[in-house]
Amino acid sequence: MKQEINLLKVPFFDAELLLVEHNEQPYVVMKTITESIGLSWQGQHEKLLEHFSKGIKEILIPTKGGSQLMICMNLRKFPAWLYSLQPKKVSDPVKREKIISFKEECDEVLWQYWTTGIARRETVKEKLAEIAEFEKQSKQKGTTGSRLMLQRKKEIKEIEMLRANATQLDLFQHFSQN
Repeated sequence: MKQEINLLKVPFFDAELLLVEHNEQPYVVMKTITESIGLSWQGQHEKLLEHFSKGIKEILIPTKGGSQLMICMNLRKFPAWLYSLQPKKVSDPVKREKIISFKEECDEVLWQYWTTGIARRETVKEKLAEIAEFEKQSKQKGTTGSRLMLQRKKEIKEIEMLRANATQLDLFQHFSQN
């Protein structure tokens, strides 16, 4: 039975990606993804049908022109499709860089939106910037004298721990929600 469902719009770089719920599972509207990257929908549609048929569904999606059946991929299967993209085979450098960016971050951003309603990408970037500033100040202290070198060594350990915690922030949040 096909039914109209609500969309979760996810801003990602210069695109707006779409998530939908189907049978209590998150699905990614694939046409918006492929077009955002700059790939041919026809080619990717064929690839999805041939290689990812168990992870895709046709879902009725509300659009400005009325509801339309669209190919959607289960968010859990989505990284497999992302990793199947081969930037080396793309001659256009802009598209190649976009594919690389999507491969690095897109699945995580979509998962964050699905589980929390927000992407924590900016939060993590802010924390890493704060850590970099702290590291810069610590280096300056280390150069002013050998008596401060012990303090610098302690701060290096703290910086490494803070950086590891910042990059693992989402992992722990996802684990606690499951």
